[in-house]
Amino acid sequence: MHDFSTDAAGVAMLASSYFWGYTLMQIPAGLLVDRYGVKRVVLVSMAASSLGSAAFALAPNLLDVFAARADRCLRRRPGLHRAVEACRAEFQPTNGSA
Repeated sequence: MHDFSTDAAGVAMLASSYFWGYTLMQIPAGLLVDRYGVKRVVLVSMAASSLGSAAFALAPNLLDVFAARADRCLRRRPGLHRAVEACRAEFQPTNGSA
């Protein structure tokens, strides 16, 4: 908090930035997976998320940190649940339970 000269409200805004990015990508993420497939979307999403993480780490002020964090989530969202979906499809239970 001291590095960015902010208070609890600024930290709360920063925490919410992740959820704003996540919310904005819900429908587009599904459309991307439907069009390009799980594997391709996950790979591109994770590579792009790495760039967002670097921007987050190098951000000089609170506004840039907020934007970088939201951007990271925008890039990460398409791959996050699709990776879980791919694992679920690959590792089906063998004992009859779902």
